[in-house]
Amino acid sequence: MGSIPEGFTAFAEPKTLYVNTTKLNVRSAPVFDSGNIIGALNYQDKITAVAENKTWILIKFNGSIAYLSSDYLVEEK
Repeated sequence: MGSIPEGFTAFAEPKTLYVNTTKLNVRSAPVFDSGNIIGALNYQDKITAVAENKTWILIKFNGSIAYLSSDYLVEEK
């Protein structure tokens, strides 16, 4: 997947998380800007997280690094 961006901590093993909101935007950069939305996930969609910081979860999405707000992800359905 490449290197983990500065400011993010990689998980020892990829972590399974679930979307806990109706719609969660997938972003190309870790900022809340409508211009960087590259997709969306739905309630209870399963994702595999590879790194985190205080606000964002880093995932692989369509072969690229992408970001999700950590506020809307949970460890159990």
